[in-house]
Amino acid sequence: MFFAKSVYISGFHGFSCCGTCLKRYCVSRDIKQCDAAFCELVLDLPMRCINDNCEEMVTVRNFESHISTCKRTSLNDHITDDGESSLDNSVSSDSSSPSSSPSSSSKRGRPPKPVLNLEQPAQNARLRTLKNGIKQHAQHYGEDLKTVYYALILNHLRSTKKWTEYSTIKSLLTGESSLNSTKCLAIRVTAFMSVKRYRKVQQVTNAAADKRVFEPYASMKNAEKAFLPGCPNVRFTVTPPLQHHCPSMDGESVGGFQYMPQNFPELGLPHVKAERYHYDKALATSLSDLEPQIANGLRALGKDPATFTGTLQVVVKDGGDGMGDVSRKMYMSANKLPDKALRYSFCVLKIYTINQNGEQETVFEETRPNSQLNCRPLLIALADENDYYTFTSLTGTLFMERHHLEHSTLHLHNTFGSSWDFKFNMFSTMFDEKLERKVAGLAGPSSTFLCTMCETRRHDAYETPFGHRISRNSYRNEENLDRKLTNDSGLSYNKLLEESKGVTTDSFINMTSHIDALHCEINNALWFKKLFVREIAKVNERKWTYGSNEKREKEALKQAEEILNDNLRTGMGLQKYLMQPGNYSRLLLTDKAMAIILPLIPENRREYVQQLVDDYNLLKPVWKATKPTESCPDLLKKYDENASKFIVTLKMFFSYTKQNMPNYLHKTLAHVPELIEKYGSVGAFSSEPNEHGNKLFRLFRKMNARQQSDFELKDILKFHWLYTVKSIHELADRTSIHQKCSFCAETGHKRTTCPSRLP
Repeated sequence: MFFAKSVYISGFHGFSCCGTCLKRYCVSRDIKQCDAAFCELVLDLPMRCINDNCEEMVTVRNFESHISTCKRTSLNDHITDDGESSLDNSVSSDSSSPSSSPSSSSKRGRPPKPVLNLEQPAQNARLRTLKNGIKQHAQHYGEDLKTVYYALILNHLRSTKKWTEYSTIKSLLTGESSLNSTKCLAIRVTAFMSVKRYRKVQQVTNAAADKRVFEPYASMKNAEKAFLPGCPNVRFTVTPPLQHHCPSMDGESVGGFQYMPQNFPELGLPHVKAERYHYDKALATSLSDLEPQIANGLRALGKDPATFTGTLQVVVKDGGDGMGDVSRKMYMSANKLPDKALRYSFCVLKIYTINQNGEQETVFEETRPNSQLNCRPLLIALADENDYYTFTSLTGTLFMERHHLEHSTLHLHNTFGSSWDFKFNMFSTMFDEKLERKVAGLAGPSSTFLCTMCETRRHDAYETPFGHRISRNSYRNEENLDRKLTNDSGLSYNKLLEESKGVTTDSFINMTSHIDALHCEINNALWFKKLFVREIAKVNERKWTYGSNEKREKEALKQAEEILNDNLRTGMGLQKYLMQPGNYSRLLLTDKAMAIILPLIPENRREYVQQLVDDYNLLKPVWKATKPTESCPDLLKKYDENASKFIVTLKMFFSYTKQNMPNYLHKTLAHVPELIEKYGSVGAFSSEPNEHGNKLFRLFRKMNARQQSDFELKDILKFHWLYTVKSIHELADRTSIHQKCSFCAETGHKRTTCPSRLP
């Protein structure tokens, strides 16, 4: 039997036996070389040139010389490291036995491993011949070796129609890209693109343009870090220094709550998860984002931003609120996972400096303080905010940092080579009344003491709605609580409740005495709806007494409410349970809604209801405006007069509301002028941007977070922060898109809300 020596040797190493008789033998004794006559016969056999474009037939003896003259093929592809022909080595009897190629076969007859799975020395050994051939080709044609490598890869990708990889490799070769990673990040954030959606847009756009327009998703990770809190580019210091630490478990008290493991109560939910940023890092990053606006404001005041050494006062509103039930199903037949979410946010409202005369000079003022683009998240948690211990354990360290920053100075390094000093004025106004009462240590909303800013009782608020001043603060609440706990005078239980003025426990934080304009509007609108229902049920004519016939009252009120809901749904499309409470309350007291509600009320009562609504609508613009002294100065001057008309109408024609004086209506009538005189506005401190974040949480959780992962909340917090960065929206350069109606061809509305189609 005749075999090529190199093939036979490799086979013997794999099987350790002869391929013919399957017997073991010694290689040096049993393998014999062919005689010279047989070798001469093999060398005279004809063969075709390996080049596809060359059709010449040559003998094995002349193959080496032909390859050297054929310019289309490199000789190194068919020459071994010893300089001999691979074909001659297989049949020549005079040549020495060559070493087997690393790519021919592995040990024991296994197929060779892919080149990428090999170690670096093995890769170099296997690709040495190919690299030498490519190097010789580049030297022959005078080309750059890097260009030849790229050309081979691009040729393969083009032939296999892998356009995404083709555009990426081509952009790396040319160094050209239409959009950088920061621009791509801005487009993705403002368009709410998920990772899958962005990669699809990148693939389609790059293939259509035949160049690299969008950067790969992986290249945006470094761009994200430049906008997030804790970025090394934002250099700042806090004086005195702030130490980031969690409350110790050895009994450290944080606002009346003991962090003690043996007494730690059970949390409201078994799977509480939370992610947050440090307050000082978040504020420093926000101020760094506002650096161009601050510099322009200083120049407008005639001051050089590079040499300014004064102190800048920063007005910040913050607060937390629950997002309700955010449950979702894992799959169609599964039950909902019981989740409730909590978020704590802040917003920079104003930056000013004080001149030598003690007057404020505005450097920066937020034009849209109630926009969701200006409300930056600090904490996002899957927890129940109604549980006191859950809320305090999540926000304990955050309030410690907040208290420290109120009494500290933040030194922020700017791009001018200097630093600016900032002091903070914190206003905790973005709380609803239920959560505010809980963290301030007050009784519930149904308490006899209905107000969180004064100590008036519910009966006194109805009889004498004016003349109440803001009297509650943390120190006064502590005095009332001490009087209740010690009881030095030996008072009875009822007297002791009166002396405590509605204070039940220690306050967790120092709340700012203020009115939340959003919840004020919602609660007042719901109170008006109850009044409309009672007017439709003819409560005034029946002269019911409170609790006289509860069953009959409930049936009549339920029937009247169904009538009101049906008419609002058919006439305006208002459905309370399918709308946001804020949107429903804004539309309930409009002229269009009143035109539907008044015909349902008895004719002799319509005038009084319309007069009460008109008086309220004169009060509403004052506490909703961000700058009432500029937008509605006349209504602000006549606020007390209009409030007096409202309460006179209420007492004279709606006496049955005496037992149901709402908390927010008392605040609207009694404390709005005092708050505007003290802070300049009520609407600017609203929690509306925090409420807007509820739908953003659900959107980011669905589109931009890793589902059911430990990184879910981290992704939501990161994407929500990026969405509130001003420079990202400036980079995106998006223009507002106006709706165009397909029925009347006008902009500003769509077909379902077209006024031409409504009856």
